[in-house]
Amino acid sequence: MRRIFAVIAGAIILAIFLSCWSFMPDSSDLERYCEDGSDSYEPTEFA
Repeated sequence: MRRIFAVIAGAIILAIFLSCWSFMPDSSDLERYCEDGSDSYEPTEFA
């Protein structure tokens, strides 16, 4: 039972990490995205 709980907890942590990684890129990716001229992207929505 503990093993199942550990796997579920690990999956949740991994999902949170991946979602945060996709919404909070490093400065180079953010600058590249802003240079595309997309006005629909607002980082404050994900803060």
